[in-house]
Formats: sequence, structure tokens, C-alpha cells
Amino acid sequence: MYNKSDIINKKKGLKTSEAKVIECLPGNIYKVLLKNNKNPITGYLSGNMVRNYIKLIKDDIVIVEFSLLDSNRCRIVFRK
Repeated sequence: MYNKSDIINKKKGLKTSEAKVIECLPGNIYKVLLKNNKNPITGYLSGNMVRNYIKLIKDDIVIVEFSLLDSNRCRIVFRK
């Protein structure tokens, strides 16, 4: 689905990248580690994933979107 490692959506102002789930926190919040970054960031599930009861476990590979202005939080939009 995503061929490139980082895709920038200029219309929404979001950057899309692959990440790995390293920790599951309460309330559908996860610590994820980007492929090209060593610092973990906080991610939350998108509305479509919550509505369809998609759960994540440790070591899942996911697609995340994050803002170019704030790169400390991200939205998890797809699980591979």
C-alpha cells in the first residue's frame, strides 16, 4: 500500500511513516518507534480502527500519520 518510507501529504500537512509498537498503554494509546528514529513517540488509534475494534499488540508494524509541527504524537491509521 505504501511504497515509500515517508510520504508527505501537503494537503493535510501530515507525514506518513512506518513504525513498530513497543508498548501498549491504557486507553488505546501506544508507544511506537519509527523506522528512521530512535526516540519513541506516543500514538493513538484513528477513529476507523476504534470503530472496527482493531487491537494492537507489541511488535506490530503500523502506518502512522503525524504533523510536521508536532512530531511527539501520532495517529495510527493502518496495521500491517
